[in-house]
Amino acid sequence: MAPKSPEFSSANLAKLPEIRTLVLDDSSFDRKRICRMGNGLDFKLRIEEAASVAGLKECLDRQNFDLFLIDYKMPESDGLAALDVIRSHKNQSEAVSIMISGQADQRIAVSAMKSGCQDFILKSDISPDYLRGTVLSALRGLRQFSQYFGDPKPVLNLEEIRSFMQIALEDTYVRSILRETLQEGLRDAVRAIGVNFGLPPGADMTQFLLDSEQPDSFLFR
Repeated sequence: MAPKSPEFSSANLAKLPEIRTLVLDDSSFDRKRICRMGNGLDFKLRIEEAASVAGLKECLDRQNFDLFLIDYKMPESDGLAALDVIRSHKNQSEAVSIMISGQADQRIAVSAMKSGCQDFILKSDISPDYLRGTVLSALRGLRQFSQYFGDPKPVLNLEEIRSFMQIALEDTYVRSILRETLQEGLRDAVRAIGVNFGLPPGADMTQFLLDSEQPDSFLFR
């Protein structure tokens, strides 16, 4: 389910400075496709391309970027390694990153978000409107661009929140990411308070909850 592109003032977008953007993907076809979409948006992206993490390092040595669009799967490395390179660079630690993947794998998505990505999107979902909304939402958090977006529209009531959540949860992929995140969070909490359910790391949530109901199924250290 592609998100609706956020509504931003056309006047404000016209004032946006160039967004220094790096597209990292080993596929020339995919790079060119993203570049074509980026060059057709109603704000300016100044796009550079890199085909590998080594190429990424060379680009970082030449200039700073505001935005990184990072392919996850590459022959000699992956997008998470690219994120480590970006985050460890002295001048790029605050740039925004969006991970792009050809496969819907919630574990990759969770790892990317934990590593500092602002978003995780599928190549099959990318369209000009989808890319526009994703990029603008990510850039809103950057100090140098926040003045151009204005105050976000407030959520007026609980029903509106419920409506947004219902739309999001209709997406199977979104549900799978939430499930994985909740499972990890609960396991972390259990370990933090010293409770051992004796379950293997891959146990699913149903078994986790069923076992927790048994009076002698856990032990305090």
